Formats: sequence, structure tokens, C-alpha cells
Amino acid sequence: MFDRSVLLRLCTLVALAQILACGSSSSTTSAAKDAGSGDTAQTADGAKTPDSATGTDATATDVATGDSAATDSTATANTLIKNGEYYMGVQAAPFGNLKLFFKVTLTASGALDAGGSLKTFEIRAVSSDGWVGDPLATAKDIAVAKDNTFKITFDNLVLPAKTTPTGSDVPVSLILTGAIHKDNWFCGDVDGMVPDFGQALTGSKFRGVAWGTEKTPAESSCEGDNNPVYKHIVTCPAVAAGKNAMKSAERDRTFELRLPEGATPTDALPLVVLYHGVGGDAPGMIDESGYAKLLKTEKLILVAPNSERDAKTGKAVLKTDWYYGASLFDMDNPDLVYFDDIVNCVSKAYKIDAKRIYVTGMSGGGLESTFVGANRASVVAAAAPFSGGFLVKWPKYDHKVPFLVTWGGIEDTAYSQNFDTLAKQLIGYLVGSGNVTVQCNHGLKHVWPAEMTAASWKFLSSFTLDSKDNPFAAGLTAEFPKYCSLAK
Repeated sequence: MFDRSVLLRLCTLVALAQILACGSSSSTTSAAKDAGSGDTAQTADGAKTPDSATGTDATATDVATGDSAATDSTATANTLIKNGEYYMGVQAAPFGNLKLFFKVTLTASGALDAGGSLKTFEIRAVSSDGWVGDPLATAKDIAVAKDNTFKITFDNLVLPAKTTPTGSDVPVSLILTGAIHKDNWFCGDVDGMVPDFGQALTGSKFRGVAWGTEKTPAESSCEGDNNPVYKHIVTCPAVAAGKNAMKSAERDRTFELRLPEGATPTDALPLVVLYHGVGGDAPGMIDESGYAKLLKTEKLILVAPNSERDAKTGKAVLKTDWYYGASLFDMDNPDLVYFDDIVNCVSKAYKIDAKRIYVTGMSGGGLESTFVGANRASVVAAAAPFSGGFLVKWPKYDHKVPFLVTWGGIEDTAYSQNFDTLAKQLIGYLVGSGNVTVQCNHGLKHVWPAEMTAASWKFLSSFTLDSKDNPFAAGLTAEFPKYCSLAK
């Protein structure tokens, strides 16, 4: 016979074991629910769901929490635009359709043609070589109308130097007014402001496509980048010393022409094309450069084009004056067509040595002379930009155009843009491409030093289109100031 006290203790132990077993089962179930709820919340916030969150565990989570099931249903119902990353190109119309690039990461809810919202719209600046910066800003809860249109305002952005054509930080405000299209892309108009230039972005465009599907170069408007291709002038106008006018690339253009003293019609003369800076004009550039005085002693023909002007106001159409910032490198670029037409028509009026055609200019004109020299390498024998640089991808060409690069040191700035950086980048391109390059850092900030006029002409006139050797290999001549040297 069992002792009743022992039997009582056994029953108590069995009951305690059952209680512990039930508690353990309850804790396990609660933990599973918590883990499932965490995974679902991450997906709802727009993050990518890890592969391990699929299958049985994900299904169990849906069953375990009603909220999670509702979140998954909302995500599945989003047919407005796919959540994810997009490549957005912006073309800045007042700057010659200069292109800026961005990486957009967005999340959305709703349906195409029914409305919804862009829950988040984060932008990062992207450089031309693919570098992606830190987030600039994130817009949230942007309403999308039933016609799929939206409007986003980004104030007080600062584009990092690595992503801007000039290599300097650029403050900017952007207003994107666009629409979402089927097949997951969006586009529209850009407004806003570039404070350093005091320039509104009215007339600018943007286009965004799924990251990794962008074209090269990336498109930046609803219409795509189907830029018009122009034709050269057929019948040249009469050309004479003084102010001249012509129709080039469907635009009314003007230029100043100066002849050397004592030249005869039988002389085959070199041609120098001289470009003015932002806000300048041809007569002013002729005086500033000192080339007007040079014509009293040197035999050359000088042409100074004016940038494209508004017929009513007479002001430059572009804030940059020239089209050096556009990704247009041949007959689609009005300035390159204009250069061709100038050379053609001046050559018909005067005897030009076709192997001795040169370009030079200051500031914006330095940027333009660099651009023309690089993209008309089969015509330009040498180039001499002052406070210039190159804002787009360096082209490949057979003729290695010699360059004289002159600038004013670390304080050479204009419109808050650093021309010291631009000059050094240009020298790097040139030396890396095997171009003969002379560098002159005068340290006088953003000016054309008087002593560099004779030096620039010495440099230019030392080359012809078919030059094989470097005339300065043994050293620079007396015309060059001491701050000049051969770049290596």
C-alpha cells in the first residue's frame, strides 16, 4: 500500500510539469508572431524583403497577424509605379540643355489612372562616371492625381562638386511637375532656381527610368533626346571687316571681323576665332584680349562671334551664352555648326590658310574655345583657352590638338565656380590624351593678363594642322612669362 503523502507529491509534480509545458508552448508561439511581425513591418517601410522571408515563414506571419496580411495586400495592390530605384536625367534649358543626373529611390501606393501617392521620393546626385552621392532630400506623401500627375518641390539642395560639370558645389532648388507613365517611367517639366547664377530653370525637362535601363547618354525629357540635326549654310552672306550677320543652325547670329594692317588679298592668312565670356560680347572681348593691338604687327584674321541673342532684348538666350555644356557634339550643336559656317564663309571672302585655324577665349569663352577645339579637332590647329575647362566627357579623336591652358590660380572664380579646378582637370585630360600642353598659372584671379596676348599668339602660330613635332620640347621661348611651363 502506497503512502498517501508520497502519492500526493507525485500528483503535484505531474501537474507542475503540465503547467510548464503549456507555458513553453505559449512563449514559442508569441516569439514566432513577434518575428513575423518584424519582417512584415520592414517590407511595409519600403525596404527590400530578404529571400528568407518567403515560403512557410511568410505565410505563417500572414496568418498570425491581421495587420501584416493587410500590409501585404496593400503592397500587392500598388500598380501606380514599381517601388525601387530610378535613373533621372534633367536638362537645364537656360544652360544650353546642360544635363544633370540623379538616382531616385521611391515607394508608392495606388493605381495608374486611379490616383495614389508617392510615399517617399529620395534623390541623390550622380556624376557622369557613375558615382552616386549621399541623399540630397526625401519628399514624402506626394499626391498623384487620377491623370497620374504629381508635383514635388526640393528647396535648398546643394549638388556636390563631384557631380557638377564645373567641379564646384552648386546650390539649386528644383520643382518637378510631371506624370507617371505605364511601364514604370516618369517625366515632366522642371522649374526652380540656381542662385549663384540668379537663373530660373523655367523650360527645363526631366525623365526617370528604372535604374540600369537608362540609355547612353541618359534621356532627360518626355520626348526623349531626339535633338534636331542642322545643316551647314548653303549661300554665304557678304563678309567684310566690322559687324557681320548670318543665319546658322536656324538662328540669327552675328560676329565681328578684324583684318591686319597692310594685308593684301593674295596673302593666305591664319584665322583666329575669339569667344567672349558670360554676359560679354564680341567687341568687348576683342579689346580685353589685346588682339586688336596685335593686328597692328601680326598677320592674321580675327573673328569674334557673339553668342545667340534674343531678337527683342539683344541679350544672350542662354545663361551660359554658349552650348558647351550640352551633350551635343556635332551637327546637333548650334555653336559647332556656327563655327563651321564662320570658317566656310570667311574663307570664301578672304584667303585663309586652312592649316592654321585657331580658337581662344576667356571664361565662358575659354570653356567654349576648349569645347570647339576638342570637337573640331580635324579643323583646329591649336587652342588657347583662358580660365576655361571642359564640362562634358572628353572626346576621342585622331588629331591631338595642342592646348595653351591659362588661368588665375586658386582664386580664379566666377559665379562661384572654381576655374582652378577646371584648368587642372583640363590639363589632366590633355596630358593623358597625349596633347602638347603648355600651362600658365598667372595667379591674378579671373582675368586675361596683358602679357599673355603675345604668348598666346606665339603658341597658336607655332602649330599647323599637320604638325608632328612639339616646337617647345626644348623649352618655352622668350614670349612666355616665367609662370608658364610645359605640362607633363
